[in-house]
Amino acid sequence: MEQITKGNIEGLVALTIIRKGKELDRFEAPNQTQFRVAAANCIRGTATSNLPNRIEMSGGGNLYSFSPLTVGVTNNVTSHVGSNTSIDTGSTTTFVFKLQYYSGSSTVEWGSATVAINTRVYTGDTLQVTWYHTVSGLTTPGNNLVASYLTTGSISTSGGNADAIGIAGGVNAATGALTYNTPAAHSGNSGTGDNVIISGSLPATASGAPFPSSYNDYGWIGTGSTAWAQFSISSTDKTAAADKRANLAFTLDF
Repeated sequence: MEQITKGNIEGLVALTIIRKGKELDRFEAPNQTQFRVAAANCIRGTATSNLPNRIEMSGGGNLYSFSPLTVGVTNNVTSHVGSNTSIDTGSTTTFVFKLQYYSGSSTVEWGSATVAINTRVYTGDTLQVTWYHTVSGLTTPGNNLVASYLTTGSISTSGGNADAIGIAGGVNAATGALTYNTPAAHSGNSGTGDNVIISGSLPATASGAPFPSSYNDYGWIGTGSTAWAQFSISSTDKTAAADKRANLAFTLDF
């Protein structure tokens, strides 16, 4: 039985102009993010390297850098913050910002955004860039887990690696708690790019059927008895042949 659910990552760039210690103006713009593969790596159980360490700003023939970055996470929202006091925007009002990993010999781009800055920035002002990414579409524990992982790329530090799968009558989206849970035997994680497939097999019941006749509205993946994501099970799948119901394959797509 195969089911698919969708996780989501949305980015936002916020610019703050600070002059003489006071906030003068603020601008925001959505951005194109490249964090989806990293999010799948979290659930798949693999590390992600070359995470962002600088922000680049270009416009009017000028190129500016924000580095080092302060990286943080609050619940399901990550932040990468950089500041620069040596920028004069002159008459240019449109700039391209890029969230990058930069080593001197290689560059990996993690996000890009075009932002209109309608207030001139002078040398001596502080231009602060905060790059937010919000994870949604999973349970609260799943969203928070992925957000934490996106700041480190490390399973050992932030967690990840789905090692549990099953079906349940209900999944509490706020806590990941399960009701009428029937765990399956987890058989591995696979998939490529921004999707991950978690597989498993259900045990036979007392009647010999591998799939309970009731309390089977949702599939789930996660760890222990906590769901990171839930999957709706169709009536067709509920009544499929026993061998098809026994083998689970839940795909989480970012």
